[in-house]
Amino acid sequence: MQNSTTSKPSIWRSVFLVILVASVIMRFINLHYKLYWADETFTLLRVHGHTKQELVQGAVNGQVTPIKDLQKFQTPTPEKNTIDVIKGLGTEDPKHTPLYFVLTHFWVNIFGSSPTAIRSVSAIFSVLTLRVAYWFCIELFESSFIASVATILIAVSPFHILFAQEARMYSLHILTILLSSAALLRAIRRQTKRDWFVYSGTVILGFYTHLIFGFVAVTHGIYVVVNYGIRNKKILTNYLQSTLLALLAFSPWLFLILSQINKVVETVSWINNPLAFNDLLTGWQVHFSRIFFDITPIYLRDNTENAFWWLTIRALILLTLFAVYFLHKAPKKASSFLWILTFLPVLTLAIPDIIFGGTRSIQLRYSIIPYLGYLLILAYLLGTKVKENQKHSQLSKVIWRTVLAAIIVMSITSWSLNFQQKAWWNKYYNYENPQLAQIVNQSKSPLIVCVDCDNDWGFGNLMSWSYLLDDQVKFQAFKAKEFNISKIPNNFTTYFLFNADEQLRNELTSKHKIQLEEAYKGSTPLWKLNRFN
Repeated sequence: MQNSTTSKPSIWRSVFLVILVASVIMRFINLHYKLYWADETFTLLRVHGHTKQELVQGAVNGQVTPIKDLQKFQTPTPEKNTIDVIKGLGTEDPKHTPLYFVLTHFWVNIFGSSPTAIRSVSAIFSVLTLRVAYWFCIELFESSFIASVATILIAVSPFHILFAQEARMYSLHILTILLSSAALLRAIRRQTKRDWFVYSGTVILGFYTHLIFGFVAVTHGIYVVVNYGIRNKKILTNYLQSTLLALLAFSPWLFLILSQINKVVETVSWINNPLAFNDLLTGWQVHFSRIFFDITPIYLRDNTENAFWWLTIRALILLTLFAVYFLHKAPKKASSFLWILTFLPVLTLAIPDIIFGGTRSIQLRYSIIPYLGYLLILAYLLGTKVKENQKHSQLSKVIWRTVLAAIIVMSITSWSLNFQQKAWWNKYYNYENPQLAQIVNQSKSPLIVCVDCDNDWGFGNLMSWSYLLDDQVKFQAFKAKEFNISKIPNNFTTYFLFNADEQLRNELTSKHKIQLEEAYKGSTPLWKLNRFN
């Protein structure tokens, strides 16, 4: 009997170890092959100390320029240093805190700025997350098996693997969420000055990684008040002192944000674009399921005719709702922590979208905190049910082990589909760029004319294209309201019009008698100009 009972944990450990190793390797596969989308090109712009102002002055000036010249704003120059990285963010884009960009700046100075090198930073953070996730779950659940299940679910999650392969700060954001949460629970448990100081340091790292980390800090505060509050003034006092120290350390950057609040609000104004409630509901379901089930590159898939696809999504939602209910059986410190961590951000993002309109709650990079909470809640359910003692029926154990295995297989299947693709939904409006580039590359002597190009969407797209287009391709980019059809030269064979709204297109066809042919119809329409043929 002893050998029988000890063999099962050994089997689980072996299976988990194999899956864990495979998922770690997966994070580093095809890093060079993935499409650079606009936000990643901004990462390259920032980590090398360049600014958007330099880009606009040098490239969005109405001059005909080789497309590859855009990449000079994506590469290092001797005169740019760490101070330029911080200064560029602080003066142009303070909503992006500098830690990830500074760390990546040092990394690429050592290992180069190839796609593999720069994306490996995120992959390394994601691997470290697995170890920290295990530590956090030990602190939270006091169960090595539940901690192992949670670690495996994060390891195989296609959601986490996507961010592990993207040159953005999201993997570091996930790491700091778990790191600060684990440090808080340890500080509460051990009550030493050193542990509270370490906790304060992790909060500082979180703030300087992503502004949305503020949700985590608030979550921690509510958790301390709810579970200890007045009953244990020592814990409350230590928490407040640690948080105030972190806020003090973050205050210089907070001042930059507040002093440029209008600029910050303007750069995120797109999240206020209205969206029908039914579309919000669809987005919530589709994006939630992508934690484990992600088989399409389309950002929001209207696929109601695919019964199996929707059945899988609804099954995952029902499973998670049951897991949320089941969480009441967990120790109070675990259940309260996860409820607050999960639902505070959800309500904060979703309620304004429902009442005032907007798309905050369907932006996955804004929902990393609650999605991490959902995953941990599900890990508690599966870890508990799979390891139930002998008084429970064998059939129940088989069912829950099958559910766990099915989620793992579903996740592995999802990322096995993704890693072969050049672009996936996380590239947002750029995932169609390979098709667009193919159309342009197959054209004879092409010129891309970008209208209203002195904005993130315009020159961000061009920078993304620069990695896909042939050297023969040239572009001509105009600032807002400076476009003039007479400035377009006549010595090209094929002309493409990009970023032109309906009003301008109507003006070109009616006033200038120019024929416009839709070269590509999608989320990023591309028009062919026939005026010069």
